[in-house]
Amino acid sequence: MLSWHVHNVADQQQLHNGTLTASNIGQGTVESVGNASFVLPTTAKPRQFSLSVSLVCAGTTLPKPQTNSWTAWVFPPKSPTASQAVPIFASAPLLPQLTSLGTIPHIKPWPCHGASCKLPTKAVYLVSQGSLALPELSTAISAGASTVLIN
Repeated sequence: MLSWHVHNVADQQQLHNGTLTASNIGQGTVESVGNASFVLPTTAKPRQFSLSVSLVCAGTTLPKPQTNSWTAWVFPPKSPTASQAVPIFASAPLLPQLTSLGTIPHIKPWPCHGASCKLPTKAVYLVSQGSLALPELSTAISAGASTVLIN
């Protein structure tokens, strides 16, 4: 007989279990005994699960059940949304194109322009080649801002 169980590794909570009957399996052979089917729960954070299978042979020379275990991770269906701690700014020529794609949430236009402009340094700037020469961007980059060049 094969017995199996699935449990959450973190708290050892058993989620599923069952048995399969195996008869007349020759020593040293590999044979299919059956299938164990179960559904793991959806989760808000990654969780590790374990499947353990034990072989119990009545009336044989096996002194105790023989057990194998396998682990697997289950991840949330969708990655959690990152908090918008760092603003993302796009240069004027890129802003309409990037906004229309809808792939970068919370994208903003540059807060100011010109030599007297002091751009925030805790920010990411999406720029085209021509914007790299702007003095306000150079100052922000020198102070720690990040820049992504988009051609």
